Amino acid sequence: MLTWTRLLALFAALALTACMSSGPVDWTEKLESSDRLSTVKGMLAETRAYDEQVELYEAAQAPSLNQVDAFLKLDLGPVDPEATEGYESIEAAVETIESLRAAYQAEFDAFVDAKRADKSYQEPESMKKALTDLGEGFLKQASVLKPFLSAKVKHKREVYAEALVAKYNEGEPCRHFEIVDALRALGNGLIAVDEAFLGGPLYNKIVNDVLLKALTSDIQQPPLTALTAAGTLEKWRVKEHLDAYVKVIEDKKLHFDLRDAMIKLLTSFSAEELKAHKPTLLKILNTAPELQPISYIAKSAVALGEMGADEAVDRLVECLWLDDARGRDATSQCRLALNHLDPAKVSAAALKAFKRQDAKVEERALALNYAHTGLVEAKAADLLADTKSTEATRYLIASLNHEDVNPAPFAADATKATFFTKGQVQKTISLAHALAVLGEDEGTKPLMNIIASEKAFEYKLAAAQQLAYLGSDAPMRDLIKVFNKKLEQLDLGNRDLKVQYGKTIALLINPKSREYRGFKRDVTKSLEESQGWIKTTEDQIKQAKDQETKLGEEVEKLKGEVKEMKAKGVKVPSPPRREKVAKMEDKEAYKAAKKAAQEKLEAEKKAYEEALTDDQKKLRELEDKVEATEKAKTKVKNLAFEVERGLKIYQSWETGFKEIMDQLKVLEECGSDLAAWTGKLSNHPMPVRTIAAYVLSRKDQNHGRAAKTLLERVTQEKDAAIRDVLLFGLARHANKAHLDELKSARAFYEKKRKEGSKDPSLKGTIYSLDLMIASLSH
Repeated sequence: MLTWTRLLALFAALALTACMSSGPVDWTEKLESSDRLSTVKGMLAETRAYDEQVELYEAAQAPSLNQVDAFLKLDLGPVDPEATEGYESIEAAVETIESLRAAYQAEFDAFVDAKRADKSYQEPESMKKALTDLGEGFLKQASVLKPFLSAKVKHKREVYAEALVAKYNEGEPCRHFEIVDALRALGNGLIAVDEAFLGGPLYNKIVNDVLLKALTSDIQQPPLTALTAAGTLEKWRVKEHLDAYVKVIEDKKLHFDLRDAMIKLLTSFSAEELKAHKPTLLKILNTAPELQPISYIAKSAVALGEMGADEAVDRLVECLWLDDARGRDATSQCRLALNHLDPAKVSAAALKAFKRQDAKVEERALALNYAHTGLVEAKAADLLADTKSTEATRYLIASLNHEDVNPAPFAADATKATFFTKGQVQKTISLAHALAVLGEDEGTKPLMNIIASEKAFEYKLAAAQQLAYLGSDAPMRDLIKVFNKKLEQLDLGNRDLKVQYGKTIALLINPKSREYRGFKRDVTKSLEESQGWIKTTEDQIKQAKDQETKLGEEVEKLKGEVKEMKAKGVKVPSPPRREKVAKMEDKEAYKAAKKAAQEKLEAEKKAYEEALTDDQKKLRELEDKVEATEKAKTKVKNLAFEVERGLKIYQSWETGFKEIMDQLKVLEECGSDLAAWTGKLSNHPMPVRTIAAYVLSRKDQNHGRAAKTLLERVTQEKDAAIRDVLLFGLARHANKAHLDELKSARAFYEKKRKEGSKDPSLKGTIYSLDLMIASLSH
């Protein structure tokens, strides 16, 4: 029998004969008489066929029989029929492939004839060799045919594009979509092989005579032709017609989807390119996210920031609280834009919002139920920190001292109550961080008030972490007092906080102070206490495991005895059950029926017990013991699991206290020696690098030397938390002279991100650098 492979080859050969007899189709000629979709598809299919042959040669991949046949079906005449010089080598290469193809076909035909005469006839080696020779012969022509095919497909694209442009201006509007889409594909192909196409005569014809016209003449709903044209203009970055794009956008009757596409097109250009179209960008910025994708607001914001549009300040500040129905926002882009603008104007607008005097911000906050959560103050504080607004200090401190109240209706709702807590914690972080950036120590007292209060864990943790950024040792005695507060062993939340308080103290304490030695003893005592609990817990876990093993052995022994008795034929019959009594309207009768049922059950139980043999009673007793022992084993296992969870908590405390001891050791070693601290930034454990980063970020450091040191380290640090401290220090110490180095660091992280790094912290690092660069560039 013929195999499927041979049958497919046979069909391919038959198809080749049929196709070659008709020759390649002249699609431009067909287009003259019709602009049918099939004609346009034929043009694109032909160019793809040439591309596939070029790809075969580029990959040096032996072709299949079908691919050879597809090659021979192509128009392989001269690129320019009037200029055939040098075509002889092409013709010879094609003839070689045709000859090899014919040789294989002859072998195949002979095989088919032999197979018909003798079903057992096997495929001859000569036929296999003919197929191999065909593949190798095809590849040997690469040096001649590859450049020819590349030139041929480029020429075809140019000819077809010229014909389609002419047809667009002759044909019916209802057929325009296919032509525009084909020009998009043909143009993309030309750009891929020849950048000179951009700005050339054919490019200008496609753009001016087709794409721009399509934007305003599409009669379809939705306007697919115009949308395709807009997408193509964006991909090709056609910036010569910004005025035309703006004019289209300003058409009040424009379809919603097309307006979105045109705004996306417009905002894809740089601020420098859009400079003349600031009013349009301002209009986009001021349009509500309910009426357009919020991404357009974001893109407009970035462009307006880069072009220094100070008139956009108020809307950009308001934008910090804008989001759409899906919760998407433009906060980061608007904040970045504001960092490009006049700091005095930005600071004034941010302070107005912070003081709750911005009517638009307040209206939105009330409508969306976050006016009381602290989120208004949090975002405004971030902006005040960006602008280094010293005027804001007293307002930041007053707000940090003020305790917001969650209204009763919100407090009663668990979800809303959690939202309130998160907002308040973020407010605490943003206010304290702003004061740290401004170098104001007044924030230490309100943060200590939070730590000493009865507030929830999250507030105290945030306050302790932010004290480290403020860098003042003023609250040292109070903080040590809180650290040494007597706690129960299982007061897990406060003991977690104790570790954080210790870490904060280690970052702030002066080794020459009176409190230092006492604190070091306190940490040592806490470490030893945790290690004692770890040993006790490990012993408890071992005991539980031993007990679990013993109970497991007991269970297996009992199960063996049960199995033996059952093997002897001992079986415990099912005990009697109470009969179900149906409800009755007569309560007395119902009561009597229930009593009778109970008496009957008791009598049946008594008879059941009397009927049991000694072996049956013993089997039942063994099965009860199996069940009870298994329950005891499960209980011990669960207990061991809980104790193991406790062990992990104790071990985390041990790790924390060890880190504090490491930090105190390096604190004693380096003191106030900047060079020594610089050396600790690299090739040291994380706790040592952490304290070095904080010390070098202090406001009393020499700005120039500190900035240089931090810049040298920021691209080498892999720990995201330490990198954040380095960035904080740079925000405090860097100046305009460091712009090139900051841009270099930003480029380093952007390259890592584009290369596929999965580190989620890179996005935040890049954004922090963007904010610094924008602010210093102003």
